[in-house]
Amino acid sequence: MEQAIATNRFIIILLTFIVSITSYSQNKNDFYTLFKDGKKYKKIVGNIMLDNKVRVVNKNKNTVVYYFNHSMLEHRKEEHVVKLCNSECIDKLKLTTLEKLGEIKEEEINKRLKEEGVVVYPRPLNNKILKLFLIEPMEDGNFRKIEVEWIYVLK
Repeated sequence: MEQAIATNRFIIILLTFIVSITSYSQNKNDFYTLFKDGKKYKKIVGNIMLDNKVRVVNKNKNTVVYYFNHSMLEHRKEEHVVKLCNSECIDKLKLTTLEKLGEIKEEEINKRLKEEGVVVYPRPLNNKILKLFLIEPMEDGNFRKIEVEWIYVLK
């Protein structure tokens, strides 16, 4: 009996350890810095509903590229997550557009540069301060929430 209790405690401790490591690994990508080893800021989360204007191009088995609104978004299967959601989950999300996220990104960068007293700063060529998810409707009424990286805008 005591051995079973000890075994159960060990399993609970092991599971707690695994969950905490998993939580940390997911959360470390939720922050960005303006400079190497600089202050960490929480990324801006954006959820964008896919429509029929999106063009999907598969580069290879590990990468899916999405083109829409003059932008290129990339999903790397090894780095990004895909979650299945029902309509209740999607109803709770705040949906936005790439244009609005571009404006929010500029405001965020200007705010952080002012906070850190930086006068001259080269604008980043990427959108690392954003954590983007494409919301893709599925035939069964559920949705796929696809994490992507905003690579560039053509305008």
